[in-house]
Amino acid sequence: MSKIAYKVFISANFLALFDGNIEEKGITSSSIKLYTKSDVNSLLANLISAYNKFHELGYNYPFHMINIRIRVAKVKSFTGSSYIELPKNILNKKAVINIKNEDNYCFLYSVLCAQSWVDGVKI
Repeated sequence: MSKIAYKVFISANFLALFDGNIEEKGITSSSIKLYTKSDVNSLLANLISAYNKFHELGYNYPFHMINIRIRVAKVKSFTGSSYIELPKNILNKKAVINIKNEDNYCFLYSVLCAQSWVDGVKI
């Protein structure tokens, strides 16, 4: 199974006043994987945090926005799942542990099952 998400970060460039001089400055949020709409809040909070750090350095608030960029990349994260029937040719080889289960702990069960066998002998 795979879980589709979007990796997003926001950058903004603007003019700001520092020690009486006008300078072009920019801020960038860290990239965050967005799985749901509620994850957008954490992305915006991250951008606000970057803006506050910028302001702590002594820059006055920006007075002219030059641009704002939102960069998005689609990400497929692989996740575990429940029991899946093996194809006949693999099943007949008896070389794969495939435990029937109703939850998403099939990998854990397989590891525990393999640990209970030593040199082909069940302990």
